[in-house]
Amino acid sequence: MMLCSDGIENECIDLSPTCTNLHKHKMCDNVTDCSDRSDEENIMCKQLTEKTCIRRLNGKSLKIPLAWLKDGTTDCQDGIDETDIWPTCGEGDTYRFVSDKSSCLDDYRCLNNDIKFIGMEQLCDGIDTCGNENAVCKFSRGTPDLYIKISHTGSNIMDLSYCVNGLRSLEKIAPNCEPMTFGYPRGKVFGLIEKKLMHIPANSFDCQYLYGELYLYMSCSGKCGNHAPCPLTRPVRHDSCPGQYLDRTYTVVSNNYLTFLIKSQGSYNNDLFVCENNRCLPYQKVCDLVDDCGDGSDELSCTNHFQCGGKGSFIAKSQQCDGIFDCVDLSDECNDRCGKHIIEGKILKGMSWTIGVLAVVFNSVVVIQNLISIKKCSSVVSLLNKFLIM
Repeated sequence: MMLCSDGIENECIDLSPTCTNLHKHKMCDNVTDCSDRSDEENIMCKQLTEKTCIRRLNGKSLKIPLAWLKDGTTDCQDGIDETDIWPTCGEGDTYRFVSDKSSCLDDYRCLNNDIKFIGMEQLCDGIDTCGNENAVCKFSRGTPDLYIKISHTGSNIMDLSYCVNGLRSLEKIAPNCEPMTFGYPRGKVFGLIEKKLMHIPANSFDCQYLYGELYLYMSCSGKCGNHAPCPLTRPVRHDSCPGQYLDRTYTVVSNNYLTFLIKSQGSYNNDLFVCENNRCLPYQKVCDLVDDCGDGSDELSCTNHFQCGGKGSFIAKSQQCDGIFDCVDLSDECNDRCGKHIIEGKILKGMSWTIGVLAVVFNSVVVIQNLISIKKCSSVVSLLNKFLIM
């Protein structure tokens, strides 16, 4: 028998591979119902109304996801979600509901894509949401190419930096290469036959211009001269990466905790970075100037970036104070470091010294002329005036 005449009790959705058939009113209610938290971390839960209403099925007074407004389904007991009281922005393809009118900013229109537009704050964030904005950003801003992958000469052998076949002649002008075993994952993983072998520069390296796999392997091997910390601070456990890597093989680490391995290129490994939100990324997506985790944890500990506005997108350090605005808020050029860079520049220093020397010379001439003319003063008043002028 139907509980409600409009079938609201049947509004169930699949949020992730491990969280299915969940009623929509259990989403965004500050209660975790899914093991991977997909009911609370869904993008809908980040876009809510300022006003609350009582949901029909759980009876809680909560903010409403903007996606539920005027969607043809009455979610609030008083039906307020289907009325015309909610603030909107844009027109045509960019028409949408917003929390308040203050969020009505410029948009970037997507072409030939299921997603119609993105906010300007998402433009040039490294994630190709529209499918073409990265190419647009590269053309308009001159975004540098980043090399985030390393050379593999075998399933367990890696060549880093110039320690690559064909570039070994560089050893004559640079430090020699040396073999080193990569120390991650920590502990002995049952079923993992051997750890990766690296050919790596023998001396330390400036890692602030390295990205992705190269940054990760160099920093985690202690080869970064700028004391870059290793991003691998959270171990891969059996419950990490929910909804990802479903074809996983569980095993144990040093009889201490459970982990899992995935098969890649004919061998098993767990070369994964665990985000703070428990999502997982391959090494090449770590420290690559893109917030792939969604919470910034794959970039925040890296020393190879400048973060726009302290909490915005990431750009290469070489793009800071280069005279080109790469951040939407202009923070890459308008900051203390860039001001100091201008002040300490050779041109400004040269101009300052030139003006200073000329000022001393001309003032000296004036003083000498006034000293000579003192002899011509016939009264005390005129003498005092000369001294005041000097």
